[in-house]
Amino acid sequence: MKMFFLYPETQSSKSFKRYGYSFQNLIPFFGDRPISDIAIPLIKEYRLHRLKQGASPATVNKEMSSLSKMFGVLQELGHVSENPVKSIRSLSEKSGERESYISYSDVQLMLTRVNDWFRPIVQCAYYTGMRRGEIVKLKREQVNLDARIIYLSGSQTKEGHSKRIPISRELERVLKPILAVPVLHCPYLFTIEGSQTNPESYKRQWRNA
Repeated sequence: MKMFFLYPETQSSKSFKRYGYSFQNLIPFFGDRPISDIAIPLIKEYRLHRLKQGASPATVNKEMSSLSKMFGVLQELGHVSENPVKSIRSLSEKSGERESYISYSDVQLMLTRVNDWFRPIVQCAYYTGMRRGEIVKLKREQVNLDARIIYLSGSQTKEGHSKRIPISRELERVLKPILAVPVLHCPYLFTIEGSQTNPESYKRQWRNA
């Protein structure tokens, strides 16, 4: 935070005061964690925490923007390689529109109700925020555990541009044993009996979950 607020572009920004208000809420939640531990699941937990406190979606989005700006500065200074906030879609600010959230404990319960082959797919979705189609098309060669990055091409994303998605330590523990087992004639990461998964196969699993 100190690096961020001392950065020249931050000090000259018209949003300087807003950054200050945002970090008054961000700091108590994230505490003294290493910056590398502030990954997508923890950021989503923060959003849920703030909404339960009564903060509006617009306020939470501004706080997310401030956190993203901080990661951007740390990237420029060479302290982090990725900005996990960029992989999280903003909350809807439409009046009366309902939002739904899944907590970590809910996900853990869901994992007990689905088949073995589907568990890492649920975990990948939770830890990265990737869409179903992005997960289905994900190939083994696009996962770099050494760099802890998932690379998506523009043809795989709804937005039409490439993405670099950080791999949290929790997700690394899920993906490592999958990548350690070679699958002949199938380049995809998630498979059923050696073949690419089909979104239609997910429907029963989600009903069970």
